[in-house]
Amino acid sequence: MAINHISLSGGGSVRDAAHVLNLTTSDVLALGVKNSFISNGHVQMRIDGDAADKVVLDDLLGGSTYAWTASKQTINGSAYHVYSNADLGLDLLVQQAVTVTLV
Repeated sequence: MAINHISLSGGGSVRDAAHVLNLTTSDVLALGVKNSFISNGHVQMRIDGDAADKVVLDDLLGGSTYAWTASKQTINGSAYHVYSNADLGLDLLVQQAVTVTLV
């Protein structure tokens, strides 16, 4: 099952509410789709939201040390922070307004 795009914005009465999404690297690897947003051979997941929303990245590979790089990408006019891991072939794109917390 692939869930490569999540919108935290909601709809109806929850449109402007604050939402929190808890993710692990394993979640992104299991649910992402290769080359979904950037053609680089990586498994990718995209998170959309606004300044009220938060993504919590938890238990990044059980404390293993991997090299993560951060960059920026624009997709369909929206700006994203891209968290990439070349060793795992993984990209997580988070809309720039969303707060990202690493725990």
